Amino acid sequence: MIDVIDVPQYTYLEVKQDSRSRWIAGPSVEVRKGDIVRFDGGVEMKDFHSKTLDRTFPSIVFVNRVLVGEK
Repeated sequence: MIDVIDVPQYTYLEVKQDSRSRWIAGPSVEVRKGDIVRFDGGVEMKDFHSKTLDRTFPSIVFVNRVLVGEK
């Protein structure tokens, strides 16, 4: 996991899969940079604007759960 942003009820995570990074969002979870995470497939949204963060993600996947593993 590369980056994490916590907001009420959600955790936004920038994760690295193979050689590319992508953003996912799921229910709040305690996670730190560098942790290994697993998640389900989810639903991709393009050009998603988060009002809470005042930020637009070109692509983000909303998942039902995020599991945190060992480094």
